[in-house]
Amino acid sequence: MHIVREARPDDNDALIEMELGAPLDLGDRLLFFDRAPNFFVHQEMQEHGHVVVAEEDGDLIGVVAGAWHDALVEGQRRRLLYIHQGRILPEYRRRHVATDLVLKNIALTMDANVDTPYWLISPDNKTSLAFGERLNMESWPAQGRLDAFDVTAAGQTADEHVKAVGLDESRCIVDLINRTHAGREMFMPYTTEFLARRLSLSPTYGWRHWRGYWLGGELVAAAGFWDFGCCLKIIERLKATGEEHVSAPAFVLDYGYAEGHEEAMLAVFLELMKLAADRGRNELMVSLAVEGRLFGLMEPLPHSTTLFQIIAPGIPTPAAIERSVYLDPVYV
Repeated sequence: MHIVREARPDDNDALIEMELGAPLDLGDRLLFFDRAPNFFVHQEMQEHGHVVVAEEDGDLIGVVAGAWHDALVEGQRRRLLYIHQGRILPEYRRRHVATDLVLKNIALTMDANVDTPYWLISPDNKTSLAFGERLNMESWPAQGRLDAFDVTAAGQTADEHVKAVGLDESRCIVDLINRTHAGREMFMPYTTEFLARRLSLSPTYGWRHWRGYWLGGELVAAAGFWDFGCCLKIIERLKATGEEHVSAPAFVLDYGYAEGHEEAMLAVFLELMKLAADRGRNELMVSLAVEGRLFGLMEPLPHSTTLFQIIAPGIPTPAAIERSVYLDPVYV
């Protein structure tokens, strides 16, 4: 009989090993997540997160993480519980382990008055999608999307307008972020206080990871990358051939630009690709609005795309989504 409890720091090595033994099955391929040396780096960036494990006879057999955050859905503020990182060792599946782990995550957030849990599920993850269908959970009419850009595309040429930014630019940066993402579902407008908290949570994300584009003394674009690849490698293995591709990603966590300055934003992204490459990362992942001109500038660069079905059963499914859904990489 298994027990369910919150993870402890001394579970780190066992969690890494267990997740490697429970890859995601995406039909023609398997995804293995290697979170060595620190399983908990993802959770460091979540202000209200929990990791819950299932244990049997002293061994870890499953894990599900959850983190609540606020977002705007159809213009209304919602408190959402992101359920993620669900892994159960194959020999323990169909024994209600996953259900028990999810329920524990929900119980841990009762005091937060969460509106609904939600899931981001790959369209190729037939098992998880079938589970949602059995519970009559509808998918949103638009998918979430992340694009992973090959960092070698940035080349070596530096743009003299791209320089460091810091605390003194906080107010301007918040305004740029809010202008850029206004109207995208699941985007919650920033404040300087929120940005300051985010930059204090983990050594993998701070002002040293930011760059901005300065034009005539004015900051017109800025972005910061989260060096998640220091503790994450994603191994994609094709079932038919055994061929593997390894991704060590960094993420553009926050970005924004002034109206009409998409080229400046592109220049900043290219500089962040160089920073990512210097740290041994091979991809820079960004949540782009595909209907915008910035996406048109970025699309020719070598990249791959990951799509997600969005299921949030506790709120009405949006009737229509006019702009691309915003995915905060902290909650992906």
